[in-house]
Amino acid sequence: MRYARAHRLVGTLTGAALIAASDLVVGAWNLSMPAATGTGFTVVPFRQELPAAVAALAVASMYSTMENLERMGGMRLRCFERAHVVTAILAAAALMWTAEAATAGPGPAGAGARSALIWGCAAVVSGRSFGWRLSWVLPVSTLFPLIYYGHGHDGAARWWNWPDQPANAPVPWLLAAASTLIAAAAFRATPWRGHALRRVHWPSRLAPTGAGRNEVEASNDNG
Repeated sequence: MRYARAHRLVGTLTGAALIAASDLVVGAWNLSMPAATGTGFTVVPFRQELPAAVAALAVASMYSTMENLERMGGMRLRCFERAHVVTAILAAAALMWTAEAATAGPGPAGAGARSALIWGCAAVVSGRSFGWRLSWVLPVSTLFPLIYYGHGHDGAARWWNWPDQPANAPVPWLLAAASTLIAAAAFRATPWRGHALRRVHWPSRLAPTGAGRNEVEASNDNG
C-alpha cells in the first residue's frame, strides 16, 4: 500500500518491536541515577524507560515522505491517519505488555503497557506540535522529572511517577485517561482547523489590508 510505504510502517514498527524485545536482555538492568532523595540517588530498572522509546518510535511512523501531498488529502486519508495513530499507540502498548509478561510477569506487564500508552499520547502531542519526526521530544523530556523528582526522601515512588507505580494503582490509570483525551484534542488540532477557528473569531485580522485590499476591491469591480 502506498500509504504504508510513505510512512515506512514496516521498518518503524519492526524497530519498535526490536526495542521491546530488548527487554528480555536489558530489562532487568538496574541504573543508579542521581535523584532528590535522602541518599541522593535512586535505582531505576531499565525496563521502566523502554516504553518511552517504543511509543515514541511507533508514533514517529506518522511522518510521511509525502507529507506536503498528504496535507491536501480528503476524508479517506484523514480516516487512515486516525486509524494509524490509534494503532501505533496500541501496538506500542501490546509490544511492551508482551515483553514484560515474558520477562517479569503480568503485574509489570500491565504497568509497562500503561507507560507505553501515556508516553504514546505524549508523543502524539509532541508530533503535532513540533512535527512527527520530533515525536520523541515530550516523552524524553519527562524522563528527568520522573527519575530525579519521582521519589520521596524515603525512596518511595510519588503518586505521579507512573513508571514506578504498580499495575493496579488507580492514579496512573487516571493519568493515562487524561493523556488520551489531551492527545485526541492535539491530533484534531490540525493547521486548517486552527485557521478556520481564527476566521470565525477574528475575521478582521485575516481580512486583506493595504495593497492586498486594493487588489481584492479591483478584482471585485472588474467582476
